[in-house]
Amino acid sequence: MALSPTAAKASPALPVSITALHDKISRTEPGLVRALMQGSA
Repeated sequence: MALSPTAAKASPALPVSITALHDKISRTEPGLVRALMQGSA
């Protein structure tokens, strides 16, 4: 699952910009990101 389409779909509900979300994700451990993405799908 790609982050950009998911974030764009949820954009009105996100309290941050998509750029800020990408910056945060890029500094997060890959396994944690996968778990968060799977848990939110």
